This record gives sequence, structure tokens and C-alpha cells, in this order.
Amino acid sequence: MPHARDRGLRREPAGSRGRPAHPAPAERHEDAAHRRLQVPRQEVPQCDEGLRCADRRRRYHQDRGPQADEAAQSLGWKKVYDDVYPATGASDWTPYAQNLKAKGAKSLLWVGEPENLAKLLQALSDIGYQLDFIRTDANHYDQKLIDTGASAVKNVYVRSAFAPFETAKAGSPTQQYLDAFEKYLPNGKAKALLGLQAWSAWMLFATAANECGNDLTRKCVYDTAKKITDWTGGGLHSASDLATGKAPECFTELIASPSGFKIVSDLNPNEGIYRCDSGNVYTLTGDYPQGVTLADVGKTMADFK
Repeated sequence: MPHARDRGLRREPAGSRGRPAHPAPAERHEDAAHRRLQVPRQEVPQCDEGLRCADRRRRYHQDRGPQADEAAQSLGWKKVYDDVYPATGASDWTPYAQNLKAKGAKSLLWVGEPENLAKLLQALSDIGYQLDFIRTDANHYDQKLIDTGASAVKNVYVRSAFAPFETAKAGSPTQQYLDAFEKYLPNGKAKALLGLQAWSAWMLFATAANECGNDLTRKCVYDTAKKITDWTGGGLHSASDLATGKAPECFTELIASPSGFKIVSDLNPNEGIYRCDSGNVYTLTGDYPQGVTLADVGKTMADFK
């Protein structure tokens, strides 16, 4: 079985411009439970459409779960448990914890939200069952995970392409972002991944718009941005190749505990705080749904002004 230590794993659809996925936890285990749960907030638009919105999230999970399965199996992991919780949240997490224990799960790949993971961790603690690790997504880099889970938060690994807030130094891009919040929105939630993503996107627009000069059209901004091969948001995150859209080869990984978040000690970074390697990208071979294209709505780039 491939050794998962120090190996990040991102998923990239075969033959397409893939989106980044997930690095593997920094440990090796013979059995892995994969759990498909509620969709991360930053990846699915919020809405007020009740069951329609919940159904949208459910269908998104049904697409994403098999992709995580394929990537995990490429590492030789064995799936022993697979489940989905209600989009509105579970009223009692004890049955889920008991199922993990009954199946003898040693680890968990979780897709969901930090509050719900925290409640599952509490349920696992209540029944006296400890997983070797939980690997989850960057939206769980959130104080809510720590505040809600408290002492039950153990061995939770969070992948990220962004420099952690905990490492921000005076004058660094991350500290400049925090300083801007302190100046212009002091009561806002500064330490949120979605905020960093929006900040990077805004700077990308500003950079491309500046290059366009007097020819400031949507098409010019789009075409200019697509020429950038090493976008880092001014140093907020690892480089992305916007020209090809390929999944980034670099990541950092945080471990959560009751005291907060910190970069794992055995990541062995080779570019600043990031571990970069072409082996960090896994190309999916399954037949998965693709994003909507202009052709799907009867348009071409010629209609883009």
C-alpha cells in the first residue's frame, strides 16, 4: 500500500482543466472510512429556497463523494463506511459515531461544515472511540471547529493552499489583509478562508483591469487573467496556473486541536511553508459531471464582450 505520509493528494479530472482537491493526511492507515456530508459553504452558493437548496447540496455531495473514493483508493485505502447526513444537520450524532466504531474505522474523510464535524467528534468522545485521523477541507480552518468541539478536537487535519493566519508577520500579505479588516471592518470576521479567497479574487480583477487600461471590457479582463501562470494573490497562497487551470501541486496542512491550528510538523515543505510535488496531483479517471460551459447555454467566446 502506498505510504500516505508527507504525500499530498489533489484530484484532477482526466483530460480537463481540473479543480484542486485534497491532500492526504500525514499518516498511513490500512482502513479509511469515507464520509460524504454537507457541502462546504464556500463552494456552494447559499440560498433561501428551503428544500430546493438542500437538494442542490445533496446532489453536489453525490458527485463529490465518488471522486474522493477514487483518490483514496489510489493510495491503497480501504473504505469500510460511507454515509450522508441531512443537509439541515443531524439532531443526534451518536448513531454516526456508533456506526464508525462498529465498522472498525480507523480514519475518516469528511466533507461538511466545522460545526457538524465538531458535534460528531463530541459524539465519538462520548462513546470512547478515537479515530487515528480525520482529514477534511479548508473550510474547516475555522474557530467554530475549536469552540464547538473543545477537548474532543483531536487529530483533525485540514488542507490549505493559503498561508495560515497564525504565521502572519508584520508586512506579510496575510497581515496586510488582517490590518485592512482592522481598519475598515473591525467587527467583521477577518479570519475566514472565504475572505482570503475573495481578497485574492479582487486583486486578480484589479491586476487584470490595470493591464487592460482604456480597453476595460469583461473579455479583456478575462483574457488577461487567463495569461497568468503563477497567481499567488500577492503572496496569500501557493501559486495557481490560470493559463492551464491545472490543479496546484503545492499545499500546506494544518492540524486542529483544542488550542487552535498549526502546520503539521512532518509536512517537510520544500517551497516556503508549502510542500510541492507533481505527485501531489491525482488525475481522476472516472466519469464525473463537468461544470457548465458557454456551449451548454448556446453561447461562445464571441458573445463575451
